[in-house]
Amino acid sequence: MLTLPKKVFTEMPLGPVEIDHDVMPSGLVEFYMPSPHYGKQGLVSGRITNDSDAFVYPNISPNNGPNINIVDTGSSSEVNLGSHVTTANNAHTIFICWHSRINVANGLRVFTNDTASSSILGTGLSAGCRYIINSLSNDRVEHSASYAIGESIIMGGSYGGSGTTLKVYSKTRADGIKLTENGSTSTGTYSVVENEINSSNNMEGGLLWFMSFDRQLEDPEVRTILENPWQTLKPATQSVYFPAGGAVPPTFKAAWAAGANSII
Repeated sequence: MLTLPKKVFTEMPLGPVEIDHDVMPSGLVEFYMPSPHYGKQGLVSGRITNDSDAFVYPNISPNNGPNINIVDTGSSSEVNLGSHVTTANNAHTIFICWHSRINVANGLRVFTNDTASSSILGTGLSAGCRYIINSLSNDRVEHSASYAIGESIIMGGSYGGSGTTLKVYSKTRADGIKLTENGSTSTGTYSVVENEINSSNNMEGGLLWFMSFDRQLEDPEVRTILENPWQTLKPATQSVYFPAGGAVPPTFKAAWAAGANSII
């Protein structure tokens, strides 16, 4: 067996892929990648759903590639990620990559995890990036961040359970990678009804990908995701079948397969 150099993706792959568990931090719950190959399919378990395809639909952005288009003028322009993405009172880490076609507003709710908005990931009172779990003590953390129309934005937030601190993350072209921790621990409980993007219908842009974990990631793990989320994927394993008895057709010639890890 001749082993080929491992392919490391540096941008959204368009062909069949699978999770590279040698790189992906443990505890992954869901990785939604709305590419032409997957449509609205998640790589782990579910599908992205929405109330109206008139306002939310697969799209190709000239600057950012495949995404789920979100139109802020629709009253049903939210994207439902499924109830399993975060569960009540449990530790979690979430990341959202998106882009905006309009100026990013203050107090924008990019992600909420129930109809009462007990958990909110979005912008703060002066833009920036903020993560809130309303029912906890020391219930929010935020930092400054600058957004430009059309560029991709990564936002993230995490909670390790009662007695831990809330954290918020962001990556923008202007500010690079930022990680901020609340200086005090949080206690209390929170509920989950739905996990939605754009529940307040005031985003105008597109969802590039969404990732969630069932634990609070360590800071080096967070940086792995923020620096290059595509490195957590690898070309999907594909089997090559030969005729029964092991005979190889006389016209068979070995060839390199695009994205293959090895050739036999």
